[in-house]
Amino acid sequence: MNTTFFQKASENKRSISWGDIFSDVWKKHRKDQRTALLTKGMGSHIPAPNRMLSDWQKPWLFARVLIAGLVLSVLIGISCVIFPGYGMLLMLCLLPAFVVPLSVMLFYWEMNIPGNISIYEALLLTLLGGCLSLTVTGIMRTVFPGISEIAFLAGPLPEELAKCLIVTIFLCRKKYNYGLQGILIGGAVGVGFSAMESAGYALQIFDIGIQNAMGTNIIIRSMADILVRRGVLAIGGHVVWAALYGGALALIKGKGKMSPKCFANSLFWLTFSAAFLLHTAWNFSASYLAGKLPDSLVASLVKFEAGTVTQWVKYIVLIILAWLLLFYIMKKSIRQMVSVDEMYHNAANSAEYKESAVKRQKKKEQKQEQPVHRSDPKEHHPEQKQEQPVHQSAQKEQHPIHEESEYRVEAVIQGVSGLLNGKTYMLTAGTPLIFGRRTEKCNVLFKNETKGISSIHCKVKWYNGKVLIKDLGSTYGTWLNEGTRLEPNKYYELPDQGVFYLGSRENMFFMGMK
Repeated sequence: MNTTFFQKASENKRSISWGDIFSDVWKKHRKDQRTALLTKGMGSHIPAPNRMLSDWQKPWLFARVLIAGLVLSVLIGISCVIFPGYGMLLMLCLLPAFVVPLSVMLFYWEMNIPGNISIYEALLLTLLGGCLSLTVTGIMRTVFPGISEIAFLAGPLPEELAKCLIVTIFLCRKKYNYGLQGILIGGAVGVGFSAMESAGYALQIFDIGIQNAMGTNIIIRSMADILVRRGVLAIGGHVVWAALYGGALALIKGKGKMSPKCFANSLFWLTFSAAFLLHTAWNFSASYLAGKLPDSLVASLVKFEAGTVTQWVKYIVLIILAWLLLFYIMKKSIRQMVSVDEMYHNAANSAEYKESAVKRQKKKEQKQEQPVHRSDPKEHHPEQKQEQPVHQSAQKEQHPIHEESEYRVEAVIQGVSGLLNGKTYMLTAGTPLIFGRRTEKCNVLFKNETKGISSIHCKVKWYNGKVLIKDLGSTYGTWLNEGTRLEPNKYYELPDQGVFYLGSRENMFFMGMK
């Protein structure tokens, strides 16, 4: 676990730095670490909420991909000069355009501490996000042609609105409720838009060169110039702008639903306005001031702006500002993860969860002195036990037993979201916990109007040193945290510090062993 990193993140007096995040970039990683990273977010490789921090690895893969991509881009450029052809030119259009944006997306993916988005899902979001945002941008320019009349707003206004719309649609999924997820999703949309736009510019130059019968070398050089320029500068363009308001929207939304109220939040307006202004400043040219200022002044400004040093200074300043803002959102998102970790830690160490050492020791000694209780042989195979009606089963397991050990608290179940958030329930050896809405049959009660909860939903019991959970034929299902739905009327073992939920993650519970 990155103890020092998260200690800094959780303390107001100490601040994390880029050095803390990138400290593992050049370290050698074991095979199991590489495998764990590449399988993150797949099937059972989704960490439980109480293990998200401990299972997380600091980013390192993106740097390897960036270096390999840059080397391949140089080789493709040389090959185009030596072996010119349409295939090589196509690779020249695509590879350099995607190298830097995809590397940034991988960085966001590695920073996704919740770990419930696989690399395949991230790439799919990049492809879909790029295609959809470009399509929406084109529709906006067609429907609102007046946008193009304001030169330096022709790009920022429709493009940022289009990307924000697609990011919002993606974030509507329930599993996206952390700021770092929003940064990844916003960044993925921005990556797709940026790479496809750069490839489009390169193809445009190629088309112009063919129409004007330019030499092959001239065409290749012109394409390489724009791809190098846009590829390098992509690190502070669309990939950051969309990540800003993507992270903000995810932080605002949390575990709730995406609603109009999310867009009234000041954090969203701060990030979206910042992205819009940065984009506007990026596209702004002194030539747009023609007719508004004296011609001599405009000519001087255009000449100054055209200088190579001046251009690069402008872009570098804008890139630094964009990443400083993103770092602000990223730190808020990291602190959100620390808060989640503390919530589960506190649940496992609450007063209800832990008895005094003296009392636990006394009960342990009493249990050792008493004769061993012989349980029903059928209980040795709870999966094979013929089920009785729930109320009868509950009554049977609650019948008076004179051995004190049968009433000792074996585990604690605590609600961590929804109506029963913060409520704690003691699981004893002799009394199972029945979850549902029916008062006469359940001892973990929900209100009748609670969504996703059946009248008799599930049962949790203690048996032979294990906590077993069984869905009782509920409509919306009982789920383990990794997304496994329990088969009705079949027992499953809950691990120590395990998490399960009823119907949806809005009704989530944490289990801790005594």
